[in-house]
Amino acid sequence: MTWFVSAKLQGFDPDVRKTLIDFIERHSAMKDRRKIAAFDADGTLWRGDIGEAFFRWQLEQGTVPHAPKKDAWDYYFKETQEGDCAKAFGWLAQWNAGVLEADFKNWATRFFREQWAKNVFGPVGSLVNALATAGFEIWVVSGSTEWVVAAGAEAAFGVSAERVIGSAVTVENGRLTDKIARRIPYRDGKALLVDEVIGTRPLFAAGNTYWDKELLFTATELVLAVNSESEHEVNFASEQRLKEIAVERKWLVQGF
Repeated sequence: MTWFVSAKLQGFDPDVRKTLIDFIERHSAMKDRRKIAAFDADGTLWRGDIGEAFFRWQLEQGTVPHAPKKDAWDYYFKETQEGDCAKAFGWLAQWNAGVLEADFKNWATRFFREQWAKNVFGPVGSLVNALATAGFEIWVVSGSTEWVVAAGAEAAFGVSAERVIGSAVTVENGRLTDKIARRIPYRDGKALLVDEVIGTRPLFAAGNTYWDKELLFTATELVLAVNSESEHEVNFASEQRLKEIAVERKWLVQGF
């Protein structure tokens, strides 16, 4: 196993890589318990926010039936900055009420393949692969719309849709509704959903912003804080806030 993990975990800083290898090696032989690794998606699995990018793509395509008719993006973005982020994340699913779930999944798959696959962090892909090979269940917990995250998680990381927790609405007669399916995975919502949906605290967790800290606090052994945004990008300050916590708590910190 040592050679396999060492060969796979390229692209990490030396100290981070060594700690990850030691962690995976230590747990690879443990067969008698459930092993969970939980990842945030946006800024952690890939560069940027896939939910927001998909929404803008949908607006261009004219496939969001219930989005505000005027300045839909500005209306959404203002809510994330000045209002209730969780509510805004829910809108991106709710505004698709009436859309066939099969169509939405197809759009998400097409969007990821054509627009987003290039944003995937290769080293994180190698980490996910090594963890899965060592017997970990890989879960993704994100505030972005669940079907969109699932399309990317499955295509790029081999994570099944059943192990993706995102903002979602209920489906009736094959169509999306405007009814929120469960609490939105944002801040403490992420931690609560780990308990409610996964049912076991993760041994390992990874995220990139201050708003992921509640998810990261659920990890019982090892945490990776990712820095993936430059100074002019919207989440830069939030990543730096998380980095401060990571340094204080002696978590791993990795920039991409």
